[in-house]
Amino acid sequence: MGFPESAVHPMSVEQLKESKKVLAKLTAADQMMKKIALSKNELESYIYAVRAESYEEYFEEVTTEEQRETLTNALKVAEDWLFEQEDDGFEKFNTKLKDIKDMSEPVYTRIREAVERPKAVNKTATLITYTREMVTDFEKERPWIPQEDKDKVLKMVDEVEAFLKKKEAEQAALKPYDKPAYLSHKLIAKLKPVAKFSAELLRRPKPKPRRRRRKATQNTTDTNTTDSNSTETKTGEETKEETKEETKEEKKEL
Repeated sequence: MGFPESAVHPMSVEQLKESKKVLAKLTAADQMMKKIALSKNELESYIYAVRAESYEEYFEEVTTEEQRETLTNALKVAEDWLFEQEDDGFEKFNTKLKDIKDMSEPVYTRIREAVERPKAVNKTATLITYTREMVTDFEKERPWIPQEDKDKVLKMVDEVEAFLKKKEAEQAALKPYDKPAYLSHKLIAKLKPVAKFSAELLRRPKPKPRRRRRKATQNTTDTNTTDSNSTETKTGEETKEETKEETKEEKKEL
């Protein structure tokens, strides 16, 4: 047995507005709970990951015992703090995660640089050697490359080499757990202008030989034509004059 149609009344405008407000509040609350859960999970996962890696050999190679102890204590404090917090917002968990990352990221930077720095140095040395040999080969293979362009690319190479020597000397004076004297990606960034300009020189085509203009020959031809026309004009005029003279003589005889 169903409800009679008269028992179901349509919502008024005010009731519809209120229902929409309630729905919006429920949706916002649901979104907030998802953000809180995500932020708490990220913080907890990061704490566990750093703690686990702190016992790895590569982690120990770039840290002192004191540095590791300071970091692990901070992780323990953050973990205890996490489980004491109420789910009343996600911002505080993001802030705590940032604090932990600020302490651990320098360690991960040193770990990455221990691997990437030698690669960057080798790449730089290879490019320096290649560029200098390229410029030497230009003397025979691409003599049309201007000297100023060759000097320019060699100067660029010299500047990169000077930067590398200076930074490598500074790095050699540091311990593995010290802040690096330079970062490998900054060294690689200095190679890009050199590589770009070198590629430009290699793509530069040989200039096409200039064709000689036939202006002088054309002028001579024009002069000859003019002289010929002048001669023909004169001959015609002389013939007319002779004809006139002959006519006059004939009249006199008559």
